[in-house]
Amino acid sequence: PSVTRINFLDAAADPATLGYMQRNGDVVKYYEGTNALVASGFFYVTKSADEVVNNSTTFQDDNSLTFSVGANETWELFLWINYNSSTVADFKWQLTGPASAVADLSASGFSASLGLNNAGNVGLSTAVSGGGAGAIDVAFFAQGRITTAGTTGSFTLQWAQNTAEVSDTTVRANSSLIAIRVA
Repeated sequence: PSVTRINFLDAAADPATLGYMQRNGDVVKYYEGTNALVASGFFYVTKSADEVVNNSTTFQDDNSLTFSVGANETWELFLWINYNSSTVADFKWQLTGPASAVADLSASGFSASLGLNNAGNVGLSTAVSGGGAGAIDVAFFAQGRITTAGTTGSFTLQWAQNTAEVSDTTVRANSSLIAIRVA
């Protein structure tokens, strides 16, 4: 994939403090100075292609919606996931992270009966179920705070069918993850 760079410069600022955002494939990062990744951290990741699971309730890592973190960091996380699944297979998801990391997320989406499904206090590796609508795409939104302890690693969206069925469950292209380091 091509790399796109957008420069930011305050007219009164020293050119050495130039900031820029750089996109490489599905990942956008914000930099300050000549090439130093901003300590506060920023990730914007979008899926460039649909991803399919068929006849499986086993959580699998999403191919795109993941980001790396250091030890002793706190991040604000925003997920928007557009998916399609049958009314039998439905959908489930969870967020995984490094050892000793914790998360407190809230999510809104559709239940298996396609009513509104709100989930609060969602931690790491806590499965959240959502409904499938057959021919109609549906979505869920999650946001919250995640914190690492003494271990580096990655936070990764995992998902699967809630009930195994020989049918495609698809997370759509342009689903996205935004993560901002706050401490």
